[in-house]
Amino acid sequence: FSSDIETHSLNAKLKQFQRVQALAQVGSWYWYPELKKFRLSSELKRLLNLVDSNDLTNWDAPIDLIAVEDQTKFEKAWAFARLGQNFDLEVRLADDLMPSYIRWFGDFTRDGKGNLVLAEGGAQNVTALVQSREELLLAKQKAEQADAFKSQFLANVTHELRTPLHAVLGLSQRLKNLGVGDKQQKILNQILTSGGQLS
Repeated sequence: FSSDIETHSLNAKLKQFQRVQALAQVGSWYWYPELKKFRLSSELKRLLNLVDSNDLTNWDAPIDLIAVEDQTKFEKAWAFARLGQNFDLEVRLADDLMPSYIRWFGDFTRDGKGNLVLAEGGAQNVTALVQSREELLLAKQKAEQADAFKSQFLANVTHELRTPLHAVLGLSQRLKNLGVGDKQQKILNQILTSGGQLS
């Protein structure tokens, strides 16, 4: 009777765990080196559109899910993780798979001799995050372009204004030096003062 209760409790916890994975869009995976086999949680199979498939039975199977341009990145991260480094990266999935981007992460367990016994971790749909990041980057680039355009525009306007302004100031100074009447002298002084302030 107690084993029935334990089984029921275990099944309830498993369902709860699966529900949490579905809500977070995170699936779990396990790699058994001796069997050369990946085991995927039901949520990860759903994320990768592999619901009807069995576990991935060789190394090439998960690699084939990844877009060609990110396969080498995944293989390098896996190789470094086998040497003890952190395994956490984002990759683009093959074109026919949804979601478009997955974050893979995990831990590698070794025996006393340092041999890899088990690798386990998760994979999360980060498509919305990657798209938001790309949109922010595009917005930043557009803002930088607008700022550069504004700076160039102001530099051009300043140059275009300064050249005729200096001509007006120079000609006004020459007129003043020619010895004009008091009334004209007053007007020329106003031109020179205003022009100097504008310059």
